[in-house]
Amino acid sequence: MKLRERINEYTGKIPLIGEALTTEINGKNLVRAALAAGLVLSPNHVLAGDSVEVMVGNKSTTIDVKLDGELAPRTGFFVRNRTNIDDGSVTSFAAADIFVNITGGLDAILHTQYASSIGVVPRLGLQYFAKSGDVSAYLLGTAGMSENPDGEVFAVFAYNPKITDDLSLVSQAEFITNFAEQHNFSIQRLRLGVETSGYSVGAATDLMEAGPEGNFGYNVGGFVKKEF
Repeated sequence: MKLRERINEYTGKIPLIGEALTTEINGKNLVRAALAAGLVLSPNHVLAGDSVEVMVGNKSTTIDVKLDGELAPRTGFFVRNRTNIDDGSVTSFAAADIFVNITGGLDAILHTQYASSIGVVPRLGLQYFAKSGDVSAYLLGTAGMSENPDGEVFAVFAYNPKITDDLSLVSQAEFITNFAEQHNFSIQRLRLGVETSGYSVGAATDLMEAGPEGNFGYNVGGFVKKEF
């Protein structure tokens, strides 16, 4: 199955939102998707498994799709696409990883990023995942393969304990910092909610600091997420 078909298949399963997100993108469908997401929100193993998250904030709506799988023994892939909808303007950022296990939770990784503003940027680095009980941590460090390389550090920390047999707490913090000779940007994505039967809902905050002076931006709202 092609990647686009796989994304549409999983996205289409989200109640109320799916049809709007898998049809041709136009102004009417974007409004419909945002309104539908708001209805769902009214009443994360982020590193593995397929999932779709819709975050509706005070400034923009973001659709975050993640897919992963195994290519060969000790070798896997991970694909992530984040689509941002802001006042009818649509932008997208994609990343694709191929990683080979070195030992335990440590992998060597080829991490490729794509955005319309920067094109394709291949990166090399290491990733590490550890889990103990309800607490998990993921760390990724990469360097850009270009004439003017930059460094990037990515980290995810999660605490997802059981509340009842059918309900779990979802708490996650995702951090990204990119730098070269000076600070380029930093992002913090915070999620707090509950999960049942593969569905998570709750509060969401995305923060960003750009440039050496750390110009600040934010998007605050709620999220709904489906894991497959």
